[in-house]
Amino acid sequence: MTTNQEIIDIVSEHYNISKNLTEFKENNEKFLEEIKSIDRVDLRELRVYYEGKKKVKGLRFFVVDQILKNQSISIDDINRRKEEINAEFPDKNVFRNWSNFTILFELYYRRIRNKIKEKLKKLHSFLRENLTSQFNENESIRGFDVNQGYGTTVCWVALIPHYEKDHRNCVQLFIAIDFRENEKKIQYGLYYGDSMDLKENNIINWFSDITQFNEEGLSEMLIKLKELLPDYLEANAEIHDLIIEDRGEKLKKITKDIDFEKLEEKFMDFPLYFDNIEDIKNQTIACLKSNKNIIFFGPPGTGKTQLAELICKYVYEYNKSKENIHGYIFTTATADWTTFETIGGYMPNLEDQALKFRPGLFLQCFRRGDDPINKWLIIDEINRADIDKAFGQLFSVLSNNKVNLPYLTNEGEEISIEPKSIEDFARESIEWDKNVFYVTNMWRLLATMNTFDKASLYEMSYAFMRRFAFIHIDVPQVKGGIIDILVSKAKWKINKEKIGSYINKVEDLWKILNDYRKIGPAIIYDILQYLSEFPNLEKGLVYSIIHFILPQFEGLKEEKVIECISKIENNFSKQNKNILNKAVEDILDVKIPVKKETNTNNITNISEELQNHD
Repeated sequence: MTTNQEIIDIVSEHYNISKNLTEFKENNEKFLEEIKSIDRVDLRELRVYYEGKKKVKGLRFFVVDQILKNQSISIDDINRRKEEINAEFPDKNVFRNWSNFTILFELYYRRIRNKIKEKLKKLHSFLRENLTSQFNENESIRGFDVNQGYGTTVCWVALIPHYEKDHRNCVQLFIAIDFRENEKKIQYGLYYGDSMDLKENNIINWFSDITQFNEEGLSEMLIKLKELLPDYLEANAEIHDLIIEDRGEKLKKITKDIDFEKLEEKFMDFPLYFDNIEDIKNQTIACLKSNKNIIFFGPPGTGKTQLAELICKYVYEYNKSKENIHGYIFTTATADWTTFETIGGYMPNLEDQALKFRPGLFLQCFRRGDDPINKWLIIDEINRADIDKAFGQLFSVLSNNKVNLPYLTNEGEEISIEPKSIEDFARESIEWDKNVFYVTNMWRLLATMNTFDKASLYEMSYAFMRRFAFIHIDVPQVKGGIIDILVSKAKWKINKEKIGSYINKVEDLWKILNDYRKIGPAIIYDILQYLSEFPNLEKGLVYSIIHFILPQFEGLKEEKVIECISKIENNFSKQNKNILNKAVEDILDVKIPVKKETNTNNITNISEELQNHD
């Protein structure tokens, strides 16, 4: 329990610091002399911290280093060093926003910052105990470094309601210490947050000198703050009601219908190529309009991820003016996922290391600060996650059921996830609740899944699968001229002149590969870009197969690998065959049988092989 005398001492100490800082701000030479008097151990720690730094921190190192070397240093020396540093960065005015006071402030304040903060916490706790109301315990304590780290002459603590996080948006009971040239050296009273623009309603009392802040003065301050408590509670209740009403209106907005018609028009212009794009468009739009979440599945490189992103991008672009959607979150699933990543969990608060609930990726779609929002979610490679372990309560939410989470707010209240729709508003009056994450009927989850190993589809439980519509994205039919189509439709940027006839070889290669493992256009695009940068086209094609194709052969039966590579290698010189075969053996642990040497003039090329295959 903090005593009255301790509080008097704390206020007195901070009053003197404010007085000194006010003098230092007016007299920089005096400030520099104060820094010279800092204990050498502290100065050495400062030098270690700033050593090797540039710009402002580099100037601080210069100051400390000169002092430790017992060399003379003045404000004129600091100004000359500023000019030298500015000359090193001619395109920037490094010190445009920095006065000598703000440069020196950190050298003075760094060693006492934590001590000041702890004493202000004591003052905050003392006020809460004596005013006996529900206040936020963790916010609104500001030392002299509050001004973007530049330093100021003011410190303060404020009491705000337990349900508020930001002192700028509510009414506060406060005490502030500020020695600047005015009679109100120690101020206290009722203060309307800066973002409210209601300063005319502030009720300010003050002491003009620290000698007035004694036992009698402290008692006087507590009496007046208690007298202001009813006004504080009433004003914040009115503000809170307005906030609740405003957030309720925002919640209504994000349940309103999203326009998918413009997406439908834009769909055919996406820089993607699918043989059945009309069919994919119709499936996708039907799912979105009928409140279905989607998993795009198919071979790697077919454009599933890009398709999901384009859908989210254009839905947001065409609807953001109605404030019923706020963009999307993109993430890639991993085998390590648990509900901590998706739903959330307790994390230590940076302020005091107390455990605090932190929303996961899923919940971040529904709340920004305390405001309800609607951000769509894209989960790439969803089958990499252990679905049952990672999605937990999401199963029930996707079935339109309310879920109570096994977590509590800082105030000890239960956190829940609750689906809401337009129909809900038609049936009842819904008041926004700060402990609820609202999943509206306009929210969607789009996921992608590679069917490399077709069994991966069944690693998902049927309970999870039935909550999605599965849309198959297949590789296009590989025929002559397919790359020209992709260059035009998918906006591929490749150097056709540099690659020349190897475009046909790549098409032929692609056709052979698809008989053994389906390869999407994105991987072929990687090969073509690689070829355009490689000095030797034949060797470049060999290395591009090693880089981009062989990893896709993982899990393919050995005899199929041998059969495929035997067809591919026919178009390569002996040296390049050896490079490819060695890579197959090292990467896939498959040894390609050595063929009898033949006259190189009789080596069949890939096109001839294709004719035999056809």
